[in-house]
Amino acid sequence: MEILSNEKANKKAALLSILSNIVLILLKLIISFFTGSISILSEALHSLSDLFASVITFFSVKYSETPPDEKHPYGHGRIENVTASVEAILVIIAAIFILYESIIRFFYPSNIQMPILGIVVMFLSFLLNLFLSNYLYKVSKKTKSVALEGDALHLRADMFSSLAIILGFVLMYFFHWYVIDSIFAFAVAIYMSIEGVILFKKSFNPLMDESVEKADLDTIIKIFEDNHYRIHNLRTRKSGNIIFADVHLELPPQMSLIEAHTICDNIEQLVAEKNPNIRVNIHVEPTNPDKN
Repeated sequence: MEILSNEKANKKAALLSILSNIVLILLKLIISFFTGSISILSEALHSLSDLFASVITFFSVKYSETPPDEKHPYGHGRIENVTASVEAILVIIAAIFILYESIIRFFYPSNIQMPILGIVVMFLSFLLNLFLSNYLYKVSKKTKSVALEGDALHLRADMFSSLAIILGFVLMYFFHWYVIDSIFAFAVAIYMSIEGVILFKKSFNPLMDESVEKADLDTIIKIFEDNHYRIHNLRTRKSGNIIFADVHLELPPQMSLIEAHTICDNIEQLVAEKNPNIRVNIHVEPTNPDKN
């Protein structure tokens, strides 16, 4: 039941992200046209990359929940890592374009029209991103969805860059420092680049079978230790929001196969109770009396 509720939460969050990005793109494109602001145009492009990311996330979340089959015995969870990597690349490409445009506009600045309108729209954008990024981040932590977490990070970047652009518009309105528009657009692009690299690393590493975070490792180890079982060769990897763990469990050589099997079943149940997203594969070995 918990897995089904997580699936619904993921889909709802991804769909909400798509709708909000469409609204933000339309608003920012219209306002950038009327004001002539490169920083708002950069925000529109950032939101456009977020829209592509949200669409990809929606379908990847849906596909990742497809049950395992003969060709995919470990499920389809890694599609989330693939799509999150694509999201990161889109962010970096958008950042490069904004960098180019901001440098050109720095040397050839132009007057900004209707700055008050720009301030109002960017403040609305900030409020929407604040609500949505917090919502997506909360859902991603609950469901362990790396794709949704990537979406939340994108919107959080938009939120802070919106604040920077509002400050820039205030300076332009009172002091007529129009060059500040290109400077803030440049800053947004740098922030987007850093964000993209971090997201790419986080989403791509599981594709290389990187071990899971220490907190998840400790969850598995503690269950064995609490039940006084000796283990070794613990290996973990992640596929979407599912953690696969392989471990060697040492049991007395005189123990029957039925007893050993029962112990393994009990351990798997304990792990599932602690974290339903962990799948443990246990290899039983006889205890070596020579070990301390």
